[in-house]
Amino acid sequence: MRASRLVVTLAAGALVWATPLSGQGYRVRLDARYQGVSYRGVMLDSIPIGAAVLSGDGSYFTSDGFAANCPQAAEYCTYYRSG
Repeated sequence: MRASRLVVTLAAGALVWATPLSGQGYRVRLDARYQGVSYRGVMLDSIPIGAAVLSGDGSYFTSDGFAANCPQAAEYCTYYRSG
């Protein structure tokens, strides 16, 4: 009961503020749908230094476009990819 009263109060407040704000170019839109976010994480991976692509500023990338870390005198470059 208390949650429905809060929703009605918020909706009424949005309607009261929507009219004066419309003259300034602002719009208020209420969205009642459930929205979620997921995160797959990242995994450390490596490629041989010969497979890394050197960019114009001296940084390395994988062929897929991930930024790679290639230490001097190392045989492999490390990078993080989506898990």
